[in-house]
Amino acid sequence: MRYEVELSPRAYERLSKLPVTLQSRFLEELERLSESPVSLSRPSHLPYLPGFQLFSVRIELDGESHTFVVLFKYSQDETTLWIHGFHYAGPYAL
Repeated sequence: MRYEVELSPRAYERLSKLPVTLQSRFLEELERLSESPVSLSRPSHLPYLPGFQLFSVRIELDGESHTFVVLFKYSQDETTLWIHGFHYAGPYAL
């Protein structure tokens, strides 16, 4: 089952600060997550907020490494992954 993906306003705002090519690659990874969230995520833990799932992904682009840790929840009807936010480590300031 494929889930819909919905970004919170905060996540969308942070994503918009990244270069378009990196945004596109990140959205491709969220699409991959939507196809298999159970196997690609784990329960959140400190220092992240409790009650969420974590999805970690590393993207190599133009010789630079970009690491994302995505916090998400399943919607009540379990058809949507609600992306609360993400932590980013890489050469761009957010």
